[in-house]
Amino acid sequence: MRRLILFILSLWTAAETRAQANFITSQDWDGIRKEAAAGEKLIFLDAYTDWCGWCKVMDKKTFSDSGIGAFMNQHFINVKLEMEQEELGIKLAKKYAVTSFPTYLVFNSEGELVYQTFGYQEIEMFQKALNDMISPEHHRVRPGYSANFTSVYPEFYHLAMQRNGMRKFPSDTVFKDWFAQNNDLSKESNWTVFKRFNSLLGPADLDQFWQNKTKLDSLYGKDMTDDVAGSILGNQVQYFAKQKEPVKAEKLINERLPLLENGSESAFFYRLYLYKELADWKQVKSLLDTRFTEKGMHNADWWNTQAWDVYEQSEDSNLIASALVWIEAVCEHTKDYNYLDTYAALLKKAGKLDKAEKKALEAIELGKAKGNKVEGTEKLLEEIRKAKP
Repeated sequence: MRRLILFILSLWTAAETRAQANFITSQDWDGIRKEAAAGEKLIFLDAYTDWCGWCKVMDKKTFSDSGIGAFMNQHFINVKLEMEQEELGIKLAKKYAVTSFPTYLVFNSEGELVYQTFGYQEIEMFQKALNDMISPEHHRVRPGYSANFTSVYPEFYHLAMQRNGMRKFPSDTVFKDWFAQNNDLSKESNWTVFKRFNSLLGPADLDQFWQNKTKLDSLYGKDMTDDVAGSILGNQVQYFAKQKEPVKAEKLINERLPLLENGSESAFFYRLYLYKELADWKQVKSLLDTRFTEKGMHNADWWNTQAWDVYEQSEDSNLIASALVWIEAVCEHTKDYNYLDTYAALLKKAGKLDKAEKKALEAIELGKAKGNKVEGTEKLLEEIRKAKP
């Protein structure tokens, strides 16, 4: 009987192990690569930090899923590294300028980075990413990166890559002076430092990046250079928005976005930000109406945010009417307290008080049932009732 119990327990333990992704925390990069080669697997790196809340959510909700775990264990050597405290984590963070967490990096058995993605991802989305990770057609070649950790970086880079709370960042002047002497971005260490601190440079210095982007694509992968390009463009559009120069922003967008793989999608978000900052509600309405027509209610949270922004920021009656169309579709798709609250607020703003009262009551009822704090909606309901004749 004892042997039978032990056998059953061993099966239960094995099942539990298979039910989630099995991670190792080895600091031996060569050993990890050899294990991947021997098993004909890729290396999946979960780059996390101990202060990263979304990293913990990813562990609890996604990596613990049995389907995700089985897939990852089949195709990868799964490695989990604290990127600010563990030796190998620090080396990899500096090499690839990893500063956003969680980040997921996929390497082949030669130690070459072939795929990267970021942020918390729910099960369905992450499974799609995993499918791409194992597909050679989605892999990037990055000959600009060496296979070792011998690159030499300036002291200010090391200081900026310290543990959260201990980081020290260079001044604009310090970085610009360094870049003036180290602007050959085909050199790995120069590229890495530029990737981290390009926001400190002015337009003239950034021209070199744009002029050499196609070459840099071939060295570091278009996905990585597009990330940098997107960050640069975002900063420049933000600058022109503050200067209230939409013509210059549009010129920049039109010139630069053809260099990006997903330029038209990026253009939408840059323009949406630009015209919101300028309070050009006619342009905002045009952008969002077109988006809604072409893509529909593809992301409830995102459309709720757009509708709430209209409620808080705009008095344009035409835009408010459009926002009501979006949020109505959101509420029909998903019954959620926050969505109904937004709907009620917009209806009040549009002067549709009877319907606003109805939606506010629905929001309060649902919110209480779900344990939400509904004081804000109760106050809104009072305002609606006071406004009614």
